[in-house]
Amino acid sequence: GEDDAVDELGRHADHDSGTFQKILDEGRVNVYTTPTIMGSFLRKYAALSGLSEDMLRRTFIFNPVKIGAPTRVHGAEIKFFYTLHSIPALGFELFHGGKSLAFSGDSLYDPDRLAALREAGVLSPGRAQALIDFPWHHTLVLHEAGVPPLHTPASVLAALPDDVKERLHVVHIAEKDVPANSGLRVGKVGLENTVRLDVSRGPHADAVSILDAFDSVDLFRDFPLARAAEILQMARLVTHPAGHTIIAQGTVGDAFYIIVSGVVTVRQGGRELKTYGAGDYFGETALVLGQPRVADCVATTEVTLVEVGRYDFLYLLRGTALPSRLARLAKMREERSWELFDRNSVLRSLTPTQKTQFQSFLTTRPIVADEALWFAGEPAHEAFLVDEGVVTIESASGHLAPFQSGAFLGEFDALRQSGALATTARVSAPGRVFQIHREDLMRFFQENPGVLVSFLRTKFVE
Repeated sequence: GEDDAVDELGRHADHDSGTFQKILDEGRVNVYTTPTIMGSFLRKYAALSGLSEDMLRRTFIFNPVKIGAPTRVHGAEIKFFYTLHSIPALGFELFHGGKSLAFSGDSLYDPDRLAALREAGVLSPGRAQALIDFPWHHTLVLHEAGVPPLHTPASVLAALPDDVKERLHVVHIAEKDVPANSGLRVGKVGLENTVRLDVSRGPHADAVSILDAFDSVDLFRDFPLARAAEILQMARLVTHPAGHTIIAQGTVGDAFYIIVSGVVTVRQGGRELKTYGAGDYFGETALVLGQPRVADCVATTEVTLVEVGRYDFLYLLRGTALPSRLARLAKMREERSWELFDRNSVLRSLTPTQKTQFQSFLTTRPIVADEALWFAGEPAHEAFLVDEGVVTIESASGHLAPFQSGAFLGEFDALRQSGALATTARVSAPGRVFQIHREDLMRFFQENPGVLVSFLRTKFVE
């Protein structure tokens, strides 16, 4: 599966740490860049992380782009171009819904200096002219500034026409370094400073939003394209204001929901349990189990949802393995597994979508004193999350410290490679564990490769 909520537009190796962090934190993101920059990215983070380039390459989806050729992403058209920097760097133009954006990447833009480099034979005439003819005409322009010759002098940007500066946000520079009374506006960081371009919606915008929402849910990623028509006939987009109760505890379940945008809070008996955001789903438990709603779901912000009625939702599940998986998920939600994740250093950092997916693979199992969860020398079949009780891992070099509630135990390299176990895990005090089978764990890691990185070369994570 892949996570299309984030599409990383690769630029160059000075500014790719955010891309690597996304790979670690999210599902399989799409990375758009040239093979040259991709090679640099893999070499750098293989060295920093200790992972092989091949292993890193499997953690995301590489979409190679061709300079100057249009690339389609979620209905938008993007054209990449090389900029002038000390190492290969990219800028791009983006067109969508009647609006457009230009992003310079790290680059020297100084027509006089570029002309001098052309005359000295450093730049070809065509390359120099392409750099001089930066596309200033777009609705929004994000252009860097800094210390030349690696970056664009702020004084050059200050000399641009006023109508260009009205559409320009200068990045890669501190506000104190911008000339006074230059008319330049520094782009501010933080979600609260997001610059929004309202675009016109195309004739199929609702259909695209519905299908994108379904694709964001791991349950439906294996649905064939042939089912798209059924989904579009059954689903609809609905919007609710902040404060609206979408689901009321104790009522009969009549619909399933996927969040397109906004935030929803889940409450039970007035106590806040969790929050959901774009790509998360809710409302399935009452439909699958045929029981009343077990919690309130309230719009924290204005939310846009994909809504599927009860009978249409059950029809979609017919003939698939999803009903049993969703029934298992409902049981895990009742068993407070979500709360248990907060006791584990890695599981607590999972997104709500990842936690829900992980829950759907778990089953409960009582454990008794002196029972072995696995034996050294046997094939690796399962991993375990301790809820109650104590487990000790025995190895040839001695015993590891006892593991209690919140510890996730498993020889993860052996599980990943279908290898033999090097240790024995033995119950020291009775209780209960959540278990996950190797096939389900590998599926979870495949769809959330950044999580896998946290478990490599480990036998436990507390």
